Amino acid sequence: QAPGPSPSSGGPRSEEVARRSPQGGGQLEEEEEAEMPSLAASPTDSDEVPFCDIPPGDVHRRRRTHKYNDLGLGQCLMKEPVKESYPGEGRRCRQMCSRMSNCTGYSATNAEDCLLWFTKGIYGGGPKWKSSHCFVKLDDGTYKDHGEGWCRLKEPRPPDLQVCTAADLQHCQKVCDSKEECMGYSLPSLHVRNSTDLYCLLWMEEGFEGQGHQAYDAHCLKKQWW
Repeated sequence: QAPGPSPSSGGPRSEEVARRSPQGGGQLEEEEEAEMPSLAASPTDSDEVPFCDIPPGDVHRRRRTHKYNDLGLGQCLMKEPVKESYPGEGRRCRQMCSRMSNCTGYSATNAEDCLLWFTKGIYGGGPKWKSSHCFVKLDDGTYKDHGEGWCRLKEPRPPDLQVCTAADLQHCQKVCDSKEECMGYSLPSLHVRNSTDLYCLLWMEEGFEGQGHQAYDAHCLKKQWW
């Protein structure tokens, strides 16, 4: 863990989506559209969301079955960017980030310490750490200096998301087990129209916490790796 204060939270919102009211007989609650991660143009249109695919039985059995931490009521939420500290690597910090495809930026204290950031959508303006700046990697591989201080998210946001429809909680969890890049899942009690299937939210980005948007009794379940 690098020295200095904890960075503040924040980040861009996910894509907006309309959702059904639990008491509205399928009517959309437009005032809450921005609070739910995108399931489809409308979560009542099952053609827009594929059924959750699980590898064949013997293939799936060879994969590790994970345990999951229940982080409580509410969807998963990114509050702080993921970082790794490299003491004594200040001079090589930019070079190290450039060699890692998943590195999104860096902060360095001259020739001393290096922080690499691994979360998309980071900005500057975080807590000051010695003389470090927040350098954000651009699409062309160059870097933009966002000024003094750690990198941060502008505001909390949902993690990257994949959505499919599942028969039940166990089905949704098996799908996450079968995907190495899946870091957790949520299963709102929201049924696909004319079906008993539910919407399975697969969180495909590490570093999230719980206590995100509360809707349809969804919990944030985070995959344990050891």
